[in-house]
Amino acid sequence: MSFNKSRKYKNEDVNHLMLMIEREMKMILLHAAKEKQWNESLVKGYYGDFSITKDGFIHCSTIENILDVANDNLKKIEEPLLLLCIDTDLLEAEIKWEKRGDKEISFPHLYGLLNINAVIDVTSFLKDKNGGFYFPDAFLKYTTLGVSQMPQ
Repeated sequence: MSFNKSRKYKNEDVNHLMLMIEREMKMILLHAAKEKQWNESLVKGYYGDFSITKDGFIHCSTIENILDVANDNLKKIEEPLLLLCIDTDLLEAEIKWEKRGDKEISFPHLYGLLNINAVIDVTSFLKDKNGGFYFPDAFLKYTTLGVSQMPQ
């Protein structure tokens, strides 16, 4: 999300903009994708038509909430998943921050297809021996964690 002086921003937008400024880094979103669907999108140049048809948007997450989202919603998926790292400066579609479910958290939703050139990194999204997702070491460079969250 880039700042536009003439636009009126919602509180969620301002909060996320402030978070970006605090981090002094570009805004990165994450999306868990089925490997087969991602590979098919590489030919088309865009990803997410099935999600837009089903939900009207593509679900994304922040680095801070991807594990909660995945462990709450994706644990039953048996096919291989990938974690897509999306640079919002490269997106062609609009991002809207919206509250979903019972939690008082705003989630980023992409209202339009994801242009694959906005995906700057891709890695396998793996589960531990108990079936819970963990944050891949390859993505630690996008966090302030500094350590892997994989259980020992």
